[in-house]
Amino acid sequence: MGRVRLAWSACLLFVALLAAALAAESSARPALAHALLVSSDPPPNARLSAPPRSVRMVFSEPLDQGFSTAVVLDASGGRVDAGKVTFDAADPHVMAVGVRPNLPPGYYLVSWTSLSKVDGHKLQGSFPLTVLNPDGSEPAGKPPVVQGTSSGGGFAADEWRARWLTLLGAAVLVGAAAYAWLIGRPATRTRLGTRHEGLHTAILGAAAIGIAAGAGVMLAGDLAYALAQAVRLGGFGRAGDFFARTQPGELTAVRMLDALLLGAVGLLLWRRRRHMPDFLETVLLGAVAVLGLLALLTLSAASHGASGRGAFWGGLADWLHLAAATVWLGAVAQLPWTLRARVDLDEVQRARFNGRLLERFALLGVVSVSVVMLTGAFNALVEVGTVSALTSTAYGRALLLKLCLVAALLA
Repeated sequence: MGRVRLAWSACLLFVALLAAALAAESSARPALAHALLVSSDPPPNARLSAPPRSVRMVFSEPLDQGFSTAVVLDASGGRVDAGKVTFDAADPHVMAVGVRPNLPPGYYLVSWTSLSKVDGHKLQGSFPLTVLNPDGSEPAGKPPVVQGTSSGGGFAADEWRARWLTLLGAAVLVGAAAYAWLIGRPATRTRLGTRHEGLHTAILGAAAIGIAAGAGVMLAGDLAYALAQAVRLGGFGRAGDFFARTQPGELTAVRMLDALLLGAVGLLLWRRRRHMPDFLETVLLGAVAVLGLLALLTLSAASHGASGRGAFWGGLADWLHLAAATVWLGAVAQLPWTLRARVDLDEVQRARFNGRLLERFALLGVVSVSVVMLTGAFNALVEVGTVSALTSTAYGRALLLKLCLVAALLA
């Protein structure tokens, strides 16, 4: 018990030190979700004495140049831009649109569409500009209606449901493989090196089912996500463009191929669970765990932590957070079944097996929850930035809910 208390005290101390070290950076770099407009030149609502040659816009995440665009409209909705959108070669956050020369005084609207190169989300928005009369007075006509920032499609809910399916599938398959590899199979061995074949076969069979089922759920989630993103780009027919022309599409394709391979391994483990060499079992379970964690890496590569300053550390922290959470939750799902597995064991054998099982499970839990806490603290400092943002933003409120869930897990 003393060692456990010491370990948790060290973890909490490390979290406190990490918070102090990152406080300055986090307050200077609040994270913005998706490719939102941060600033422009001329700025929104500018009152100009002369028409601009172009409008330069800066967004919060790198832009996908194939699907990001902007136009300038007059009060009647006619286009007055030069018809060409340019991107800054040195800064992928910047997009500019030229304006026709000799633009007369009037009210104008800059309408933009951004597609984040990091997370693949599409946003639309607009802001007004006013070109004053030569004497500085207001021009004739009425200001145009400003369009608020929106997702540019009605598939946001479908996208998040699909993402949850992907994460659920990853947690099931990674947790099943890690549990059998690190906890279940080693626990079936006695101190003399022998193992209970009935328990071993049952644990391997449960792992095979979890791997195959998790791969199927992950594949279904990624397919639904790809279709939702295609609709955002203009319709189901744009699925090919999503996979071939966007970074999130490429990562989704890799993850889908990964899921197909993992599903095949799960089926192989199920069919050969009674007659597979121990070395091959170990290799296959380890490969599933590694490939599953690589699938999570593709999710982190398309997260908000992987954009902006410190993208490497933000993406790494997000991946470690996902990896620890999926291993832990997947193992939690496997444990009750293993403790009640119907195999031929007397009371002494059952007690010894449960002891070895719970000892390994507790160690995995301490490591996993510690990593979740440390990376969660890092992500919270970077993404939230201020205490008030914990209650004033959706991300902050979601973080508070996650803290409550982690507290329940610790209890």
